[in-house]
Amino acid sequence: MAWMSLKDFAINALPAEVFQKYKNDNTWYTWGDNFGHLRDAYYVYQSAQSPSTGMLLLGETKIRLCPNLVFNFGLAGKGPDDPDEKKFIDEMQKKRADLWQSPRPLTTSPPVVTGGAILSDCRWSKIMNDCYIVAGLHKGLEFHLADDRVATASDKKSKFEAKPAGPVVRPPNPLDLPLSEVQLRWKNFFNFLAPEMFWNPLGNCPRVFARELVGLMTFGYAPYFSTMQLSFKKPAAVTGISPQNADLRSYLVALDDSGYNSGDPNILIKKISTYLFGTDDALKAPLSPVR
Repeated sequence: MAWMSLKDFAINALPAEVFQKYKNDNTWYTWGDNFGHLRDAYYVYQSAQSPSTGMLLLGETKIRLCPNLVFNFGLAGKGPDDPDEKKFIDEMQKKRADLWQSPRPLTTSPPVVTGGAILSDCRWSKIMNDCYIVAGLHKGLEFHLADDRVATASDKKSKFEAKPAGPVVRPPNPLDLPLSEVQLRWKNFFNFLAPEMFWNPLGNCPRVFARELVGLMTFGYAPYFSTMQLSFKKPAAVTGISPQNADLRSYLVALDDSGYNSGDPNILIKKISTYLFGTDDALKAPLSPVR
């Protein structure tokens, strides 16, 4: 269901009723020019289909300012409009150019902005974020979580590397395998080291990463765990809607069904818990602060 032109995108991906649904679900956002959002969302959709590294990264907004990630993976979208962030991008581009001088004097270094693996755009919206995910689904790209807390988790072995006290008895996970030790490590990572990755207790609202997981689970992608990496890709047998048939209308329905817009973290966290670990009680909703 790839959208081949801006006109095709406007008619089949983001018709008036779908656009209005985004507005109704996100009244806090200043929408402004409708055509501008339509055009920018389609640009991100195009940009995210061809990342130079062949994959897309998921994570908090801070990853778009991580020097190592931006230098190596680049940005999808038009990039930021903040002067400090623009200066940062220029520094990364110069660093690429310096590295590219030899032995390739007749070529230019690849651009940091456009064709990258990290979403960054001055007019970010949830439409744009969903288009970033759908672009990767349409192209069958892998998604990888990027979070610096994973790299430092080895310093907290008592929690991230905690081993089960005895045999684990549980329902089958999405891959029909018993809960492995590496999955237990990731369960502990989310519950102890990154408890607010799916839900922000301060604002009592879901995180964008949770929104992205709803899209991946809805359109047939599965989680793949390794000791230091959590990835998402299309398995041999796809369940649910095929990734190639992903669309924004179905995405919005799935968000409602998952509890993303309910205001209740427990509904959403149970859905994500089942998706990642095969049981709805593996993850716990973060506690709201005492007021």
